[in-house]
Amino acid sequence: MAPIGLAILGAGIFAKEAHLPALAVHGSEKSVVNAVYSRSKSSASSLAEQVKERLGNTPTVYSEDGASEGGLDALLARPDIQAVIVVLPLTQQPDVVLKALAAGKSVLSEKPVAKDVKTGIDLIEKWEKEYKPKGLIWRVAENFEVEPGILEAAERIKAGAIGKVRFFNCSMIFPMDKDNKYYQTSWRTIPDYQGGFLLDAGVHTNAALRKVLGSSFPLDTAKVTGFASLTRDFLAPHDTFQAVIQAAPTSDGEHPAQGVNEMSCAVKPGFSRYILTVTGTEGTLTLESVPKPVREADLVLARASAFKAEGNEKPVVPHWQTTITGPDGNKTEEFARIGSGVYEELGSFLNALSGKDDGNGEPRYVAPYRIRAYSLVLACRDALLDVALIQAYLTSQGNAIDMKKLVSTGSA
Repeated sequence: MAPIGLAILGAGIFAKEAHLPALAVHGSEKSVVNAVYSRSKSSASSLAEQVKERLGNTPTVYSEDGASEGGLDALLARPDIQAVIVVLPLTQQPDVVLKALAAGKSVLSEKPVAKDVKTGIDLIEKWEKEYKPKGLIWRVAENFEVEPGILEAAERIKAGAIGKVRFFNCSMIFPMDKDNKYYQTSWRTIPDYQGGFLLDAGVHTNAALRKVLGSSFPLDTAKVTGFASLTRDFLAPHDTFQAVIQAAPTSDGEHPAQGVNEMSCAVKPGFSRYILTVTGTEGTLTLESVPKPVREADLVLARASAFKAEGNEKPVVPHWQTTITGPDGNKTEEFARIGSGVYEELGSFLNALSGKDDGNGEPRYVAPYRIRAYSLVLACRDALLDVALIQAYLTSQGNAIDMKKLVSTGSA
């Protein structure tokens, strides 16, 4: 089979530092980047140079400043482009997704699916009604959804390693200063969407939660109560939230399971953490993101990481470390898996374009899936739920939000 013709729309940090390395590891036999697009020729040309350096071919440059081969319409008219990877500012993405679908191109668009639930619902309904029946594929690129370490932790919970899930605690804390390269992107500096960095990064946490908890704690029927606040003015509108999530009541009369989810980017550099602890009737599972030197077997995957740092001998990259303790408090299992979500999500998309669709990244509900050697089968919730949870955390202000209503109507 000939390589799939791709175009990358957007020439920012993540396109260069995450998507290109992952495409390079997948190899030229799977895909070829025939074109790149950005609003300015200079940024598109910069991406094109990196495509040539990393992937070995020279893509055509498209932009809107009149100094290239044409704009987005000209790119989308090319018959040698079967799909586009959309890595544009959040509020620009829905219109570009629909434009690409209307041109007959399949789409992989970066998370979040939209700036709010109502916008996401409208976008998804148009896709389902007009473009999905034509065989076009649209996926939302949420790398936490396909992280092998997260999926393996989910497999342990589904298999009963900690018994029946009773509560969880999730904490994602990271620094964000004005000199951070992500803050210096203009669309993030003055966001025109809810939550600022809390939406942009927080959907990752929600994707991990829905995968790890699975059917033991359905988030789409839960109730959410929370508070959001702002500590550092330049991170407006919010930089911190804490939320309590309660599962829907069960028929056996037990108290519903519950959990706490918190996130903040208001801390100063030098402190960060991502840790999820799930407690059941027979033990506890802890999932944590930790930097580790790469094992020999993972050196190829390390080249696909956007977050690697060079160590003394081997690169240091984020790993997902899982620790399980039994009812007596003793450790029963511990394992770590290299972070490779962007590589996995691109592989899933390329496979779908080749007729081997596992359903990952579906904007709404999808079939059970398999990834690599993992036989985990879960009812897959969606990118819309990830946004809905953030919206609930930000707007609750102490009032209970019905997630089922929010996800289905766009309002609480």
